[in-house]
Amino acid sequence: MTKLSEKTPFYFSGIGKLRGLSASVLKVVAVAVMVCDHASVVFNGQTLNAWRMIGRLGFPIFAFFIAEGAGRTKNIYKYMLRLALFALISEVPFDLAFWGSWFYPAYQNVFFTLLMGLMAIWALQMLERVKLGWLSPLTTALLAVGAYFLKSDYDATGVVVIFLFYIVMRLPDKVRIPGIIAVCFALTLVVQHGVFGYNAAENCAVFAAVPLLLYNGERGFKMNKYFFYAFYPGHIFLLWCLSLLLK
Repeated sequence: MTKLSEKTPFYFSGIGKLRGLSASVLKVVAVAVMVCDHASVVFNGQTLNAWRMIGRLGFPIFAFFIAEGAGRTKNIYKYMLRLALFALISEVPFDLAFWGSWFYPAYQNVFFTLLMGLMAIWALQMLERVKLGWLSPLTTALLAVGAYFLKSDYDATGVVVIFLFYIVMRLPDKVRIPGIIAVCFALTLVVQHGVFGYNAAENCAVFAAVPLLLYNGERGFKMNKYFFYAFYPGHIFLLWCLSLLLK
């Protein structure tokens, strides 16, 4: 398989001829739909509406860039440390906004899922160095089970999706394009019929493949790398504050 590097741009044949969307633009799109989703939950509960359906596009985009970051980063350990740090920072505002408690152990924020997805990729990289890459499905399954019992957002499915995005992006362009679509469709199907019952909003997750296939492999406009990390707990805390004011 082709190794990922700065010399291996993530664009797709045919679509790559267009100007496309940069990483910065796609991350802003993911943040925008995430805010729509979270605002709807904080103010309207779990009621199905257009905002919740739009919000389903967010996780596949974030998962994609975790996989991409794992292929490009010069220090995956620092990458994991950042995710772990913001998982801890985000937990209190997450619990306050969505569960009305300072501590709610029954459900954790999505940073824990992103972290374990990245750990699955790291395990693959380490195993490939010692010619044991065939063991990576086992380590990924163990991390997915861990996410399931931790009850992090998107839990086991999220971990597997991040890992699959990484695998798909190491394939040739002609395979990569249907691969991206297949991963988004799998996420839609599994979460839609998850352990918590039918989730109609998840029907829209498959449409995340559209902006992902328009990715041109460029970083785009410069922004502090901690902005997108800090935005998650920051916007959740603000939504919680607004909910208190309105109530």
